[in-house]
Amino acid sequence: MDVIQQTKSLVNDLGWLNTPLYLGDRLLNRISKNISLRRYYLVAQPVPVKALLPKGKGRNITILEIKKDDPLLNFIFRPNDEIERRYEQNAICFGALKNDKLIGYIWLITSGSYREPVDRCILTPLPEGQASWDLDIYIDPAERFGFTFSRLWDEANKYLRKKGITWTVSRISAYNPASIRSHGQLGANFLHSTTFLSIGEFQVMLTDIAPYIHISLYKEAAPRIDIETQSLARLREHS
Repeated sequence: MDVIQQTKSLVNDLGWLNTPLYLGDRLLNRISKNISLRRYYLVAQPVPVKALLPKGKGRNITILEIKKDDPLLNFIFRPNDEIERRYEQNAICFGALKNDKLIGYIWLITSGSYREPVDRCILTPLPEGQASWDLDIYIDPAERFGFTFSRLWDEANKYLRKKGITWTVSRISAYNPASIRSHGQLGANFLHSTTFLSIGEFQVMLTDIAPYIHISLYKEAAPRIDIETQSLARLREHS
């Protein structure tokens, strides 16, 4: 595939705005692993009343909560300090098991904020008690055409409904068309976008929501972004 065809393919997948940003990120990353240019969407999807899967489907997949000291955490390939940090932020992890093998998982935070460690920001779904944060959804590649994704979400949604949560908010890469499609299939509303230019610990954030622009000179500095779902709730009530 020549350069023109590759570019056309990228534009089809990512769009005219995201394609040069993605290419810029790749170029900067070749110059130095400490330089990046990344863009994300902040999306909110409704917590449905009905299950995604018909009754009886996917019942060979067991969904359970993975506690802080569970040996299954050894199969979640994230740094130990990152997993520890998630639990410190009151995150809960649901794992999907088939034949005693972990084949997928999802993390939820139902109260407070989520502090993103790489592209630094503090993300707060609002209103408190009605909106949650979900992150790091993983499905084993061999199971991605099965029922695992829907089984995980059905159990996660059941848990969220019991908590009174009506919307769950997340951040997805603008460079990941597969993730964009899967969120769209779940009824996600694309609310905002954020772009980060990082050079070592120096970071510039641009976004279409307050604070709009933020410059960080050291890793402890992180802007707070409040993500309101109240207007979505009103639209849902009148739909």
